[in-house]
Amino acid sequence: LPLYFDRLLKSGEVSEVLPADTFRQYAGLGHVNSYLDSDGTLRKIRLMDRFSDHQWPHFSYASFLFNQPYSTMYDQVAKDVYIPFVNDGDFDRLSFVDVLTGLVPLAELSQRTVFVGMTATSMGDPLITPVDDKGRQSPAVDINANIYQALKDENIIQPLAAFASAIINSLMVLLALYLIPRLSGVQQFIMTAISVVAVWFISYSLLMMGFWYPSAGLMMALLIIPFIWNLLRLSRLFNYFRLQLNQLKQQQLSEIFRLPESIQLNTEDDLKAILSLLQIDNYQLATNTEEDQRSMLSIVKFLTITISQQEKLLVLYFDEFTDLEKRKLNVLSQLLGSVGSASSSSSLRVHNSMRSDVFSQQLSLVDSYQQQVSMNHSMFEASIEGIAAGILVTDLAGKVLFCNQAVKQITNNHIANSKDLSSSIVLLQDDWITIIRKVILLQQAVTVEAKTVEGIARPMDLSVSIRCIESQENLAPLLVFNLTDISQIKQAQRSRNEMIDFLSHDLRSPMASLQALVHQARLEGGSDNANLLTKVDHYSQRGLDFAEQFLHLAKVESEENIQLYEVDLYSVSQNAMDSLYHQAQEKSIKLVLDSVDECWVMANGDLLERIIINLISNAIKYSPSQTEVQVSIRRQVSVQQQASTTVDQFIEVRVTDQGPGIPSGLMGTLFKPYQRGNDSNTQQAEGIGLGLRFVDVALKRLDSAIQFESSPNGASFYFTLESIDL
Repeated sequence: LPLYFDRLLKSGEVSEVLPADTFRQYAGLGHVNSYLDSDGTLRKIRLMDRFSDHQWPHFSYASFLFNQPYSTMYDQVAKDVYIPFVNDGDFDRLSFVDVLTGLVPLAELSQRTVFVGMTATSMGDPLITPVDDKGRQSPAVDINANIYQALKDENIIQPLAAFASAIINSLMVLLALYLIPRLSGVQQFIMTAISVVAVWFISYSLLMMGFWYPSAGLMMALLIIPFIWNLLRLSRLFNYFRLQLNQLKQQQLSEIFRLPESIQLNTEDDLKAILSLLQIDNYQLATNTEEDQRSMLSIVKFLTITISQQEKLLVLYFDEFTDLEKRKLNVLSQLLGSVGSASSSSSLRVHNSMRSDVFSQQLSLVDSYQQQVSMNHSMFEASIEGIAAGILVTDLAGKVLFCNQAVKQITNNHIANSKDLSSSIVLLQDDWITIIRKVILLQQAVTVEAKTVEGIARPMDLSVSIRCIESQENLAPLLVFNLTDISQIKQAQRSRNEMIDFLSHDLRSPMASLQALVHQARLEGGSDNANLLTKVDHYSQRGLDFAEQFLHLAKVESEENIQLYEVDLYSVSQNAMDSLYHQAQEKSIKLVLDSVDECWVMANGDLLERIIINLISNAIKYSPSQTEVQVSIRRQVSVQQQASTTVDQFIEVRVTDQGPGIPSGLMGTLFKPYQRGNDSNTQQAEGIGLGLRFVDVALKRLDSAIQFESSPNGASFYFTLESIDL
């Protein structure tokens, strides 16, 4: 029979409520006290409950011990155990009235444990259990039957030991604390979901093994840990942003160089200076309310600008709107049109900052600084790409980290590592490894001279500067190569050396001869000096000719502009032949001019006359006596057949001699300065090798080129100029 602990009177104490003595003498006793969880659900019972000095077994436990008094379950079970409830239908239910009236055969009740109680929820003590029964409460008789069945099957659920629960909880929490800081947001979400599922699986597995493990607290901890950690990390990040942004503000205020966001026009003079720079003279400045005066004969463009924080309308008038005018308008729009947009965007940014939270303000400041950094980076990158010198940055392993377009143009090759650089550029002294080792170990910038490899890139003299950059931070050292083209400087040095050789030999020789003749005249006293004067005249004239040739070549090789005008080739050629008449007469050489009518070209008459003089003089020098030098002027026609036929007319000037021709060994260097052959005929002809060099350079300045033909019967030099009609 059941007993329970309760307060019989409202103001009385709790006492044992026992069955009547008459029934108690003939039946066992067991308590039916229920201890509900905080949510009002019955999940566990006390197999042994104590009141004062009395200890009572649970009603179902007492029934179990009545049937099996020698069961080992008595020593194994804990004080509080959880009930493994079964679903409705696992127990046979019989009506108590049917049993009393004999409708139920006694054989059906034989050898079975029968619990008698009320199943109607409106009577007795129904309780809520974890079993899903569509929200209905379970009667006490069902609960007792479940407890008895669990004791009989020895699958009663015992609470997991506290130390075991602590180990599981600690391991899971420590694992979460270890992984959460090392994972991203998405990875944290996945890890949390996996952890919760793992805890549920552990709890379910222990339940199947007969142990109750309370996992709800651990699951809540696993869900809260990422949130708390991210909250702390966000707070730390916010503090870091605040510190860094304060430093950025101080850095921006202390920066010497900053790219302007826009051009600020303070006065109309600033606007006039910009328009004058762009060669825009026809314009009108008015306010937006004024009516502009538009010209019917001009193309009118409008631009809204701001001067001294006052918005005005700039009206531009163009007689024609070509690509140049479009470019002017585009540049002006970028310079002045950006003022209004910049100011409006600034005000909008400030307005948004006032409305948004502090974190949004910090992000807007970061975005502003990032734009400034991007602008600076783009400007410096464009500057490096635009310079003529090659810039190459590598690490110490030889891997190229950066190279500008000039490096590719110099090497005519894609430079991916230091091997590509050494295969394209050869140092004149030492080798690449030695130089780079010196730069790294001695921490000194080194400048060496180099040449491009023939066959890979065009011949070029280079100055290579190498420097090792080491940052104060933990960054790997870098090598910076600066490749500068010094071909013109080296050519100037070679020309200077050649000039020095020329001055030391060819000009000094006539002067030394003159000094010797003067010394001889002093020794001979009053003797006949006619022969002496002839020699003095010869050597002085020779020195004068050498000086004139040198000066003419130096002038034509300079960067001075050459004035072009209409030139009659016939008159120029005739003047040149007249200048060389006496030179030809000395060798009995006949000068012949064969010219067409109307041979006008656009050139420089003085330069053309000197060119023809040099060609005729060269022909006279290398022609034997009793021969002929012919100057012919012919008209040539070049026809190009395209969509329509176009005809280009040229004038060819050709100087032909009857000499021995040009030696084969001299043809490759014929137009280089101070080049003369080694044969006897060349050695007999006086000269220093500047005449043909002058012809080559001068014709290139006139957009032409000297060409030649040679045979044993003579040589022919010719060039062409475009004909003009007067």
